[in-house]
Amino acid sequence: MNELLNKIRKNKIKVTLDGENLKVKLPEGFQNHELLTEIKENKEEFIKYVKLIKDRKVSNSGGTERLLLLKETLDHKNNLFFFHDGSGNVNAYIDLVDRIDSASCYGITYKANHFAPETLTVEALASYYIEEMRAVQNTQPYNLIGWSYGGMLCFEIAKQLQEKGEKVNSIVMIDTVYFPDRGPLKFNLKHEKELVEFIFQENLNWISDAEAIIPLWDTAIRSSDINDISIETIHEFIPEEIKPMLIEIKDKVEVLRTYNVIRTLMYSLMNYKLEGVIEASTLYIKGKDSPNSSPDFLYDHVDSLTVIESEGDHFSVMNKSNATFMAQTIGHFFLSEEEKNEQHSLKILNP
Repeated sequence: MNELLNKIRKNKIKVTLDGENLKVKLPEGFQNHELLTEIKENKEEFIKYVKLIKDRKVSNSGGTERLLLLKETLDHKNNLFFFHDGSGNVNAYIDLVDRIDSASCYGITYKANHFAPETLTVEALASYYIEEMRAVQNTQPYNLIGWSYGGMLCFEIAKQLQEKGEKVNSIVMIDTVYFPDRGPLKFNLKHEKELVEFIFQENLNWISDAEAIIPLWDTAIRSSDINDISIETIHEFIPEEIKPMLIEIKDKVEVLRTYNVIRTLMYSLMNYKLEGVIEASTLYIKGKDSPNSSPDFLYDHVDSLTVIESEGDHFSVMNKSNATFMAQTIGHFFLSEEEKNEQHSLKILNP
């Protein structure tokens, strides 16, 4: 099977799965009919192989899925890894991924095992995510993409892989914001008690006995009648800059869980100190109307930096209307020198 896969890659054939059928896309002028016959003869093996890739999930020690296959092809030469934003999700990449047709796209998410905020570091998350990347691609080089918080994960992952002697070919940071000299920030039990009381609008007697933040939040959500709390009340205490990340969530428990995920990741970002210089070619895409984002923090920390502006602010930069431009920009950037000479790139679908 590996020998046949190598022939497919060499001849630039695209093989994908459509339900229970294989879709074979041949390059212009293709004449190797023997290879096409060989693909057809191995149809069942191909289907099993693609399904194996599609169904493969990576779990952390807590049993929550983090690695998701967003789109698969048989051409693993161009794997792209998309890292979660500050909400822990990869939903913002869906329109972008839909327009990339010649790479397997994987999304790495952050899933909390409880309702409370917790103390994490960008460095620790990067280390976990490297192992999850290796579950589907155990050879270098890697290509990394991250919007917002995900961009900083890309930088740290590239740095850690470089320190291990491994190569990251390219990273894309989309409107990533760096907060120097904001830390150290820590979650305070007293403040969390006050916050829980405010949300649930009652004096919960057990709160004074709570000795840790995680059981405080978990007990509050599980023991209180959350149906008596309006979604408007919950939104009252959420900062304005966070509300766009929660506006589409209608379930009140999920709003609270996601709010604390955002707090967890935001604190880790504010405590993160940018160090070292990475060799990976870096593309920074800035939203024209995003007031807080700037690539300036990268100039002393990357060997090669390209800066492109896109329409929109920090959130709307990921809108569907920008997806084709974003895919074309990223596709061109990920060209290897050899591919540039041959004028081939990641294939971009029409909107």
